[in-house]
Amino acid sequence: MSYLRETISRTGGPGGARTPRDLTNTFLPEVPAMGDRTCVIDGCERPYRVRRMCILHYSRWQKHGDPLWEPPSMADRFWSKADRNGPVPERAPELGQCWVWTAGKCGRRPNRYGTFTASDGRQRSAHIVAYELNVGLVPDGLQLDHLCRNTACVNTGHLEPVTMLENIRRRYAAQTTCLRGHPFDESNTLISKGHRFCRECRRLLRVPRATSTKRTSAR
Repeated sequence: MSYLRETISRTGGPGGARTPRDLTNTFLPEVPAMGDRTCVIDGCERPYRVRRMCILHYSRWQKHGDPLWEPPSMADRFWSKADRNGPVPERAPELGQCWVWTAGKCGRRPNRYGTFTASDGRQRSAHIVAYELNVGLVPDGLQLDHLCRNTACVNTGHLEPVTMLENIRRRYAAQTTCLRGHPFDESNTLISKGHRFCRECRRLLRVPRATSTKRTSAR
């Protein structure tokens, strides 16, 4: 199908006056129909845009040097961020080495959980994704407990589905002191609404109340 160039204008003459230039009988080269303008990559039926390739294959060629480059699977992306030469847990050396998560983590405490961006763009806990990849879905109503007590570990052999109450009980049993080093013994432990508090820390953080003076009305 031939495309006819329409009449255009160009600058000419003194003062920059624009005079029409009639190119009514000028033809452009033959352009294939839209149905034939497909990508040169075999099996691709998208219309080509640049270098006779579609946007997808052209962007892959431009970025990776190969239009047939395929992005890695979610499993390959995930396990590339895990260090399988981690430390052996002191509490349970029979479990073997931890697989330490080396990518992003959430929280501000030293023992933080790893985070991973799934294929759908959601941020998920790394140990949960590891369990789903190697074992399966976590049973409803259960949580994954780190038997190694290393929250950055994604070794599925160190993970056990337990109830929330059992998970809390194990966490408290493994933690014998507070963050300031005060022991969680019978005299120094305060339990309120299912949470455990250090009495000594509460005493140190307690703000002394100012003594109020009673005003007496003048007679």
